[in-house]
Amino acid sequence: MDNVIRVEWFKLHLRPPHLAPSQEFELQKLRSFPKNKTPVQVFGDLLRYLYQSTKKYITDSELWSWKSVERNISFVLSHPNGWEGKQQSQMRKAAIAAGLVDTSEALERISFNPNLHNNRDGMLVVDCGGGTIDVSAYSQTTKGRFKEISQPECLFQGSVFVTHRAQEYLKQKLRNSKYGSEHEVEAMASTFDRVTKCTFDDPNTPCYVKFGGLSYNDRTFDIRSGSVKIPG
Repeated sequence: MDNVIRVEWFKLHLRPPHLAPSQEFELQKLRSFPKNKTPVQVFGDLLRYLYQSTKKYITDSELWSWKSVERNISFVLSHPNGWEGKQQSQMRKAAIAAGLVDTSEALERISFNPNLHNNRDGMLVVDCGGGTIDVSAYSQTTKGRFKEISQPECLFQGSVFVTHRAQEYLKQKLRNSKYGSEHEVEAMASTFDRVTKCTFDDPNTPCYVKFGGLSYNDRTFDIRSGSVKIPG
């Protein structure tokens, strides 16, 4: 698969035009975008893959006739909180390019905000995602519906940035170690992301990130038995 280009966290590049300097700085830390693709094109590639794979699964398994549902499918696309018309328009264009809907049907068959149903007086929604942390506040009206009561917030401080900072920390910590190669630091960051990150919450408790065999030792750099120590 030499013709495949890996692009991570591409949806964040459909960002609002004005970000706080700290958020723009964090976003620039992510892997650069390929020169021959735009964020909309990459998003369209993903949607096309998901759509075609779903179609193939249904037609191969013969669960029902694809033609009977093809023109009645509604798509709900998610995005970070606070993204509005411009970003939704870009995502809608990606869906059209991917073949999910025709241009004439895009407004009707593609939506972004599902209805809320709750019996309480109000709710605070905090979505701790990979790329962003989204915060919204709603109150319930006398008719049982919900209305937004504060401006939504979208912070570019999702968990991907925690992993990125861990990788940068390890890169600097081990730059003079025999285990400080780019490949080994990436392996450490991968383990941190999959295993360690969810327990990394106490400043008084160190964590250990495994990256190699038991023979990997370098006490000068807190590496023992294939694990590197990170202070809490």
